[in-house]
Amino acid sequence: MRRLTVCDPTTSQPLASLRWGRAGGPLLHLLCLFPEWVFGLEKVSFQASAAVNFSNNNLRELLPAKSAALSARLQTAFCHFCYQGSLPAPGWARDIVLNACVFGHDRRFNLRVAVVMPDRAHLILTPLLDIEGQRICRLHEIMRAIKSHSARLINGQLGHAGRIWQEESFDHVLRCSESLDAKVAYILANPVRAGLVRIPEEYRWSWKKERV
Repeated sequence: MRRLTVCDPTTSQPLASLRWGRAGGPLLHLLCLFPEWVFGLEKVSFQASAAVNFSNNNLRELLPAKSAALSARLQTAFCHFCYQGSLPAPGWARDIVLNACVFGHDRRFNLRVAVVMPDRAHLILTPLLDIEGQRICRLHEIMRAIKSHSARLINGQLGHAGRIWQEESFDHVLRCSESLDAKVAYILANPVRAGLVRIPEEYRWSWKKERV
């Protein structure tokens, strides 16, 4: 069993330490091909305890059967979910929901934008790699975690155990032809279209990832 340390090439700081065996390491190939999806960086560097030997032929042998599934799980998605009740959520509840959305950023997903409206929440995110579990975080698991965590805290404030969210969550994988910046701007403008603020910057329950 060999060990690989993945580093940020700019700071030389280690990002993860991984093990792989004789199979050649599907996880290793994934890191080399998609570092932005996994670590949010355009490229990463490697420090190995033993020689890392694989060629383009290894990649061609390994990836064709898995590339479609990997691409589907790692694509950026637009997601939204709605409150169960008809009354608008108070400000303190929207604080909880926004914090729950941001909490998993850089842990389980790369969050691009989040806006919590009085009756629903909108997000754009890209699932990341679960380093410890050595698997890609699934979108439905991410959404379930956000909804269950925020519901538990809101119910704690209300002093009961009622349902907070509608069971369904809606997601749409962004196509290559769709502009991510345009989608982010559209989501940030939701409070303006709803008449809650004059400009997006005035809305308290919005979060946008800063450009690196």
